[in-house]
Amino acid sequence: MKLDGPIDAARVNAWWPERASLFADQHLDLQAVTTVDSSGLAFLVHWAKACRATGQALCLQGAPRQLRGMLALYAVEPLFELAPTPSENGNNN
Repeated sequence: MKLDGPIDAARVNAWWPERASLFADQHLDLQAVTTVDSSGLAFLVHWAKACRATGQALCLQGAPRQLRGMLALYAVEPLFELAPTPSENGNNN
């Protein structure tokens, strides 16, 4: 699933009613995400825990630097599988 723009309180409120269907996806492309606030981080953590409950990991591809910093700050990195963007792999195509 590709997400874009901010992942903030307003978007979390809009997504909350559909969380059961959203949480069925275990791969998020975040290359077009601009910012993530604390509500967005909490939502992603909740999503990751839902995936773990089914024996899966939530893979975040192209997570913005700001989000990676928050994951480290709150020590929740182990809940996620962080996949690099193609440019981080050295593939510029």
